[in-house]
Amino acid sequence: MSLFFRNKAKDFDKHLVKAQKQISQKRYKDALETLSKAESLLNGGLDGGLAGRDAGSSWAWIYDSRRYAQYELGQIEQALDTCRAAIDKLRNTTLFPYLSEDSHVRATLRAAHNTLAWTLCERAVSLEECKIALDHINACFSITSPIDDQSELQPFFETHAIVLLRLIELTGTAQSFDADPYRAQLFDLLTKMKKREHEALTNNAKLAEVCRSADFEAHFASDPEAKLKLAPPDETLEEAVARYRAALEYYEQIKPDYAEYFGMQDRKLLSEQQLVMHETSNGFRLPDQLRDFALNYGVFGIGTFETKLAILEHWDEEQIAKPGLVNFIDYCWGGRPEFEEFYKPQHIEHIDQNFFAFGVRYIDDNCHEYLFFDKEGNFGTIFMDQDCFGDFQADFNPLLKTNKIVSPTSFSGLFSRLISEVIEQLQSQINDE
Repeated sequence: MSLFFRNKAKDFDKHLVKAQKQISQKRYKDALETLSKAESLLNGGLDGGLAGRDAGSSWAWIYDSRRYAQYELGQIEQALDTCRAAIDKLRNTTLFPYLSEDSHVRATLRAAHNTLAWTLCERAVSLEECKIALDHINACFSITSPIDDQSELQPFFETHAIVLLRLIELTGTAQSFDADPYRAQLFDLLTKMKKREHEALTNNAKLAEVCRSADFEAHFASDPEAKLKLAPPDETLEEAVARYRAALEYYEQIKPDYAEYFGMQDRKLLSEQQLVMHETSNGFRLPDQLRDFALNYGVFGIGTFETKLAILEHWDEEQIAKPGLVNFIDYCWGGRPEFEEFYKPQHIEHIDQNFFAFGVRYIDDNCHEYLFFDKEGNFGTIFMDQDCFGDFQADFNPLLKTNKIVSPTSFSGLFSRLISEVIEQLQSQINDE
């Protein structure tokens, strides 16, 4: 690039930075003036002085910022014109899927199509008008690349659902058209959103109403993934294990590389002699439900370190980590200095003599859920996020004043819930891809 174009490019960048700052300060009119100055540089010849991909990215910044500022100012028609201009200008740009600088061009195109889809849907009084909105929102999901974060598509699910809902309404007024295809698409989309816990299903009153309908509830209940995640009432241990095996078989057909990280470890049965040895060594007796589980299933493990659910881990060995709750948490982390910082030795001793850990679920690198019981055979869990020790203390401190779990649950109920959450974790990882 010549010195002339380099200087112009610097001026252009200054205008863009200034416009972004003005938008962040909600000075939208000032931002539009600044963007016009930046555009004049491109129209004045800078476009030809940039590499093709750089020029596309530059135009994307202008259009995306202008669309946003106009919409915030209530200049809806101008914003729609900007969206159309952006699509017309950028749709033929050659975009490379693995170049990060092209991601903003794709994001600008998606935002332009989404704005058009939402607004045209609101205004549509005929099927033909609403079908144009559907074309726009469908375009959003086709403009992506492997390096784009799939979460960037999340906002467009709501628009897609609203467009389909409007098509159903308009089809109902046109006797020669059948609404069932659109209803099927909407229910499938809402099912996908519900499994991802999309906030629009709570925040958008129209979509929330559809989700409460008997027809949708029946549709959702028939979804294979929903069935796998939903435990039947009073699920037994055997039923929970069978449900997890069915989930693994289902997802191995979809994403075998992901499903393998959630595989069940080989069964290691425990003998009565092993149980008595550890019970005697640690001064407690396993609650009856957990004892039966130990004898019938033994050491139970699901997944790898990042996804692990482990129950009675290492109980097939001679030595195990001391199961007192604080000691076990400290052992799992390789040391938690917060206990010594916030609690006296007698506090820790009280916990370790009354509450005994027997398992852990790794939610992510920062957060674990610990499974424990008390001397009366009650079961409970406690979460520790290493970045939020205060939240842990809110659940931990009440245990200092008692020798019983405050809100106990049964082992079968706890195990059923854990299986559902591991299945949900598996579903989320696969569905987010």
